[in-house]
Amino acid sequence: MCEDRNRFPEPEDGLMDHDGENVRFAPVGGHAPDREVFLASALNGWVPQQSVKDFSSATIWARRNVVMSLVDFS
Repeated sequence: MCEDRNRFPEPEDGLMDHDGENVRFAPVGGHAPDREVFLASALNGWVPQQSVKDFSSATIWARRNVVMSLVDFS
């Protein structure tokens, strides 16, 4: 099924934040020199990761269940 490399990092490993339900966010490489973040949809702690690039601000759309909701990193 899922492999350990697909498990999302714990906060001390560079995790920025999560919404407490099913969407989590982390900076690329732990420092994110660009406006690039990982958008990860968590399922019981296991996540498929998708790279989201070139946003004009730190606000992105994140999938939350079947509803799109605005997530603000500020």
